[in-house]
Amino acid sequence: MWFDRMSQRAGQAVFIARISAGEIGSSVIDTEDLLVGILYMDPTLVPRSGGQLTAQELLASFDQWRTVSPKLNTSQDIPVSDGLGRLFERSISLADEMGSDNVQLAHLLLSMMMDPECHAAIALRKAGSAPEAIRHIAIEPDAAEAQTADFRWHHGLQDLFPNSEM
Repeated sequence: MWFDRMSQRAGQAVFIARISAGEIGSSVIDTEDLLVGILYMDPTLVPRSGGQLTAQELLASFDQWRTVSPKLNTSQDIPVSDGLGRLFERSISLADEMGSDNVQLAHLLLSMMMDPECHAAIALRKAGSAPEAIRHIAIEPDAAEAQTADFRWHHGLQDLFPNSEM
């Protein structure tokens, strides 16, 4: 399965994506939810790719893609969208191609940029991110993740989802 190949931080980004989808009552976890997780886990990754986008800015733009519905219970399973499933498969291929044992955040981000119809890719391009810069970051993903090891996971997610019942 996809999650067996993910680094700890990539797995945490997926967990945040599930929270993101549940907060707006989505029936699926989609690519833009995963981008929220990536932006939260490593707020420096998109700026290093030439873009300027925060998780809060992305969340504020969700209404262009989805209708907000009542929140889903955090214990409720939410499947991944077909597009997110394809993104995970591409990420595994990218990690293999780049000689990484695990799928890193940069692999996920690069995989997003490879699908021009992907909502996350649209947001990244609009923010100014360049696929070539992301590929450069992903070449040494383990080092890139080590450089940003001081992440905010332990501080909780209340700042990102203040109305959540976590």
